[in-house]
Amino acid sequence: MASIKLPDSVPSPTHDTEKLSRALQGRGANENVIVWILGHRNAFQRKKIKETYQQLYKESIIYLLRSKLSGVLKKAMVLWMNEAPERDAM
Repeated sequence: MASIKLPDSVPSPTHDTEKLSRALQGRGANENVIVWILGHRNAFQRKKIKETYQQLYKESIIYLLRSKLSGVLKKAMVLWMNEAPERDAM
């Protein structure tokens, strides 16, 4: 059975945002980093990451995830980054 390794402490939204930005730069995307960060954050932390990304880079992380990812991973990450009402509307 697989186990999940949790980080010792949760980094700040700014730190996560910077790592996500690097993972999404260039031609492809570092999917492992994206899944690691977003998969180890709760809904409130993902919301703060979304807001921080918008403030720092003046663009939507959801738009970037849509443009850089594909298939089931793209759908999962976009749904994960949206809050329940937004997710239900999709």
